[in-house]
Amino acid sequence: MAYYYVDPDTGSNSNSGDSWAQAYANLDDLADSSTLGGGAAFVDAGDTVFYRSQSAGKDTKAAQRILDFNGGSEDKTQPLKIIGVKAATTNEGASVVASDIAVKGETQPIFAVTGAGNDLNITTSTASMVFVGVRFEIVDQMIANSGNTLTFVDNTFNLGNRFRMNGGWTYFHNCDIDFVAASDFFQPLANHFEWHGGAITGAAATTFLNTNPLNNGPGYFYDVDLSGLSSTANIMVPGNNVNMAHFNNCKLPSGAYSLLGGAKSEETGGVELISSSGSGSHTTSVQDYEYEDFYGTVDLSTNYRDGGADDGSTGEFSYAMVTAADKTLEGTHAALKSPWFRVWVPGDGATAKTLTVYTTHDNGTSGGIDLYEDELWVEFSTTAEDGDSDNTYTVIDVAERFLVNTTAAGADDTGSTWNNAAGSPTNNTYKQKFAVTYTPDYDGFASARVWYAKRMTGSFDTLYVDPRIIVT
Repeated sequence: MAYYYVDPDTGSNSNSGDSWAQAYANLDDLADSSTLGGGAAFVDAGDTVFYRSQSAGKDTKAAQRILDFNGGSEDKTQPLKIIGVKAATTNEGASVVASDIAVKGETQPIFAVTGAGNDLNITTSTASMVFVGVRFEIVDQMIANSGNTLTFVDNTFNLGNRFRMNGGWTYFHNCDIDFVAASDFFQPLANHFEWHGGAITGAAATTFLNTNPLNNGPGYFYDVDLSGLSSTANIMVPGNNVNMAHFNNCKLPSGAYSLLGGAKSEETGGVELISSSGSGSHTTSVQDYEYEDFYGTVDLSTNYRDGGADDGSTGEFSYAMVTAADKTLEGTHAALKSPWFRVWVPGDGATAKTLTVYTTHDNGTSGGIDLYEDELWVEFSTTAEDGDSDNTYTVIDVAERFLVNTTAAGADDTGSTWNNAAGSPTNNTYKQKFAVTYTPDYDGFASARVWYAKRMTGSFDTLYVDPRIIVT
């Protein structure tokens, strides 16, 4: 595990690279040992490269730049580390301390590419890599190709077009993307992508995720400030991607942003916002939930069931589910799904427990009847065993496609009262409940989610779901 040093102000690629006095001049030359005159070994797993700039000058080239570390060995436990340090840093090797690192918000060494059509390409088919404390300024686009794992910590990406990541697993920790123009966007194509902390800054981009984003795997965003997007931004224009974008405890723009923009298909992934506020501020309320995919939308409703879900702060609530026109297909997996609801259930192997989920709808097109079993059902899952009710189907025969019973309505709920935000009764005509009874062998969580598959055209039923599972 060797140490290398790069300083574009004082270094030379004819140096040995083993100290600040013998620093190399460029990161991209370090990636290819054949260009180095000092006879350095090829950087490998576990090696550390310290990168600094002592003046206002940038490590800049008006040409495509490639950081190609394909020669490194594949060892995820010993990544190759590129660490930006402060200009005054003279410590070397194990003597480099945390206060030497150029974290976000401080002056960081800048790796820059200028000129239209020129991009930065970070590629590694084998080595796992970590970048810390570097500012990337790219006029065109930044591309990360990895067959392994790429991790970026305290980095800033100043981009004039897009940031595209291909393959591998990619992680952002406290990173910012600084867009130059409103047309710029982010294009994560990694097999798995996570972003923890950081923000979108610069120009107010009109689309965040664009051009078949998340085509190879899902994206998870935690505590990311997206309020710098346009107030009418599309969170994602999905194209043909089939994976989900999950946002948890994120700031959203203050305005009429859209979860999904552009054309959607059965292959379109969805956007899920959990405890993520559209008021430009963080939130921790369980009531802040939004979801959209090809089949429809799920959103917070101030309608509520007496004795139902209550977050203890904002008050009672339910989730409103609305299917998209001509998109769902009764009795199949082509249905709009609610989030999972969970409840703790004590078990002793002898006492039967009944789990019940309650719904109602506003009779937009149902013709004054409860919803049929192929239009609405509930999926239950427990830690002890799976349970079924008449409206609980976890597996559907692909050959038949439709559920057997398409004319029987779900069970009536005669004991509940639903109210609007003012506390006045509302939508109490078509109340239904869905229950399963089982005998848990031990304590554990039970889960349920609602499948809404009623096919609609011009007007729509809004289905209200109480996310509190009642255990009796």
